[in-house]
Parts: sequence; structure tokens; C-alpha cells
Amino acid sequence: PRKQYRNFSVNFEIDDYNKFQIYLNENGINSGSGFIRELLKENGII
Repeated sequence: PRKQYRNFSVNFEIDDYNKFQIYLNENGINSGSGFIRELLKENGII
């Protein structure tokens, strides 16, 4: 069967958003969504 996906958005204050983007860039992370998914998996949430 074909996988189904759902999405959601996260609102950041501009300074926090910039910090998040800088973190992703400095760590060679191409996908913020992928990063969040990995955090959720590591913490046993998904």
C-alpha cells in the first residue's frame, strides 16, 4: 500500500527560526522535517 503523509506547521519567533536554520545549515541537515522526525523517533514518540 502507498504511504500517506500529513503535515503540520510550527511557528517560531524570528530569532528562534533563524537559530534553527543556522543549526540545520551548520550541521549539514537538508530537511528540517527530517530532523524533527528523527528527534521524535529518538524520544520514542513515533
